[in-house]
Amino acid sequence: MAATLSNYGVNTNVSGVNGFGRQTAKNLIGIFSAKLAATTDTTKVVPNIPGVGRAINSQTGDKNQVLAIFSYEDAATVFVANGAVATPNTTAAFVASSGVINPTAFIVNGGDTLHFYALSEKTVTVEFYSIN
Repeated sequence: MAATLSNYGVNTNVSGVNGFGRQTAKNLIGIFSAKLAATTDTTKVVPNIPGVGRAINSQTGDKNQVLAIFSYEDAATVFVANGAVATPNTTAAFVASSGVINPTAFIVNGGDTLHFYALSEKTVTVEFYSIN
C-alpha cells in the first residue's frame, strides 16, 4: 500500500519528500507561520517548556531539545540559521555559512533563536515537537 502525501512534507524545490513523516500529536508544542518580507531577517524563538521532552543542562540553565520541522510556500528560497543571521553567500568562493537553504528540520534547544531570510516574499511554517 502506497503512503499518502499527507504523511510527508512535499518539497517541490527538490522534487521529492522528506522520509520521516510527521511526528505524533502528543509531542506537538506548537505550529507557527509567517509571511517573510523579501531580504529581511525574521526571527522566531524556539519554545522552552520546562518538563516537556528531553532536558539538557547548559550553562544558562535547563533547556529542552526540540525538533523544528519547516514547510515552505512553493518556489521559496529561504535561508534558515540557528543563532545567527541567515544571509546568503553571494560570492563565487566557499565561505563559512550559518544558513541552510530550505532545510527540512533542525534539532534545536528551547530558547534558541531561529533566523529566516527569504529572497522574495514567501510564507514559512515551523512545527515544534518535543524530543523524548
